[in-house]
Amino acid sequence: MPGTKMYLDAVKMGFKPPLRLEEWIGLDDMMTEKLQRQTDPVRPWVSREEYDYVEQVLHYTVSLNSLYTGKDAKMELIEKTLNEIDKFIKSE
Repeated sequence: MPGTKMYLDAVKMGFKPPLRLEEWIGLDDMMTEKLQRQTDPVRPWVSREEYDYVEQVLHYTVSLNSLYTGKDAKMELIEKTLNEIDKFIKSE
């Protein structure tokens, strides 16, 4: 978030902030596209390994969120996903 210490640190590390509000919307998509093409990432301080890790965590989060939605939450699938997350974390 602009004005925060993290934002200022990111700018010092090479982050080029969007100039217009509309550009903020596609920031994550821009990063993903550039990393997939192996070009300079939007966030140069994020290594490929860190990016892959975050993508995996995001995948697990989305999976869990979909399982918890509604009255038909499937506890056995939730438990299975939590076990996968546990294995993933311990492998790091």
